[in-house]
Amino acid sequence: MVAFASRVVDRYAWADPLWITFNEPTEYVRRELQYGGVSPQNLGRMVDGIVAAHRAVYRHIHRVQPGAEVSSNFAYYPIAGLQPWLESIFPQRMRDTLDFVGVDHYYSFSVTDASVAYGALGEFWKSSQAPESIYYVLRHVAGQFPGKPIRVIENGLATDPAGRRPDGYRRSDHLRDTVYWLQRAKQDGIPVKSYNYWSLTDNYEWGDFDSRFGLFTVDVRRDPSLTRRPTDGVAAYREITRAGGVPADYRPTRMPVPCSLVDVPDSCADPAVVR
Repeated sequence: MVAFASRVVDRYAWADPLWITFNEPTEYVRRELQYGGVSPQNLGRMVDGIVAAHRAVYRHIHRVQPGAEVSSNFAYYPIAGLQPWLESIFPQRMRDTLDFVGVDHYYSFSVTDASVAYGALGEFWKSSQAPESIYYVLRHVAGQFPGKPIRVIENGLATDPAGRRPDGYRRSDHLRDTVYWLQRAKQDGIPVKSYNYWSLTDNYEWGDFDSRFGLFTVDVRRDPSLTRRPTDGVAAYREITRAGGVPADYRPTRMPVPCSLVDVPDSCADPAVVR
């Protein structure tokens, strides 16, 4: 893996890109356990190997591309008590070789809404979204990794193949609402450096052709030309990028949920407030 990654770096360092060594390394481990690629007794060796490989690639990138920004992003799971443990497995062990903290976040969880469980069934469009949850995630990350800039590597909204959601939340509204909370985080001193929307087009991973995340949707099953059709999120994305954010007087279409469990106890005891 290190040899392959080094070849990729050597080829593209001229473009001065940001680098992610491992995308959500906890998923590597979970999938290998799920499908029998690694036994429970060898789990520690796998984790140690990933950490060592990240460090080796990090050093190579900085040799080839001085001044590069390198990280390994982690998924933020809105399950009480789980996140700090997951962070201890990878990002905390890598922190001296993380030039920024990369985080992926999609789903919320509260005392009044546990629809995040649909994600375990692959029905991601049925998981409700509370856009202020990204604020709690950023606040948590800033506290766990003081002094590190934060980049949101993945965040988005899933629909079913017809572009629908049971809660009626539109991709355009979700995008604007999320950017509102990103701006709030910056105003409150959280070092948010960038935000990536996931994704540009529908992505089909883990054999799932149902959840649609793209700004442009693609009917991979019935359209051999793979035509990219814009969703309502495209116009909102263009508007936001041209303006550099949402207007100062913008207010989210969805108000914060009571007692979010995204980062307990803080997300419940010190809730985000629209102002």
